[in-house]
Amino acid sequence: MANADPSGMYVFGALCCCNTLISTDIAHFIGCAGISECLCIHEEFCLKANTAFMPCVIGPASGYLCKIGIPCCAFGIKIPTVLLKSKSSCFCLTTNCAFPPDNDTPLMLAVYGLMCFPVIGCCNKFGAVPKTKVLPR
Repeated sequence: MANADPSGMYVFGALCCCNTLISTDIAHFIGCAGISECLCIHEEFCLKANTAFMPCVIGPASGYLCKIGIPCCAFGIKIPTVLLKSKSSCFCLTTNCAFPPDNDTPLMLAVYGLMCFPVIGCCNKFGAVPKTKVLPR
């Protein structure tokens, strides 16, 4: 997936370890892409302009027990490294999810751009939000 820098995107919504960001950069509006991993299942897809095709693969691949891939998507089984990690973008929206939370997907609570945690504000840029990984006691 073409990695767009999320620090300039605005937080639209968030619930704990998942968030949705809005980009105002017109270059991010064209196409959809995503990558996710849940235990041993890994999947990715890309239908974005100006990105290289993924390799065609059937069978064992580097880092995978088994992988099936065509130029626009791939699915594989691998030894687990994370519990849940996902990032996808479709037009102006980018969605991130991670459990346990990490620096790319910190704990947040926001609805329609109004953020309640970890800071209070409206239309906060993702780069300005503190990277909180645990709830306060």
